Amino acid sequence: MSTISPNIKMLLQSIMVSKNALVGSVSGSEKIIRSYLDLIVDDEVSTDDDNYVEMSKSIPSILIELAKPDLEISMPSDNELKNLFLYEEDFSGIAFYTTKNGELTFATIARGVDLSSGEQYYNNKYEATCFSEALRSGDETQIKITGDALKANLPNKKIKYCHWIGNKPTDQAIANFEIKSSQYFPSI
Repeated sequence: MSTISPNIKMLLQSIMVSKNALVGSVSGSEKIIRSYLDLIVDDEVSTDDDNYVEMSKSIPSILIELAKPDLEISMPSDNELKNLFLYEEDFSGIAFYTTKNGELTFATIARGVDLSSGEQYYNNKYEATCFSEALRSGDETQIKITGDALKANLPNKKIKYCHWIGNKPTDQAIANFEIKSSQYFPSI
């Protein structure tokens, strides 16, 4: 069950890919993401402010407009952001942002188990390997069984994940994404 609204999730994905803010992989990413969220909800910030101008060049304005009311209700802290990315939310899929030239760009976000975590992998090598194989297979039953087995040996019973920016999605995948996410692409 998601702990954030779909608009906030899409905004976080967009910031992640446009700023290479990979929480858990790039130091300080949650602070970068939070700084953009703060800019969006701060009514005192002028649209001429350099930081706001830079953000609005990379984050599509419709995404900012749709996510702002949700952020005003529920603004995640740095620590909550870190937990969202590492433990709670699956941000995998297609994300979009704009380049410095204003061109709409699409990227794929992938998610996997962070096997660099010592407690997660080295002390639970067999369970972590089984869980990774289940994730690759896509078998929901095996994912649940192996995930539960791995969680049983972990502090706080949480599996740590990492996200990374994958290959550019195919034209067909982009077209399907635009149709499925039509609220962000009103011209379709």
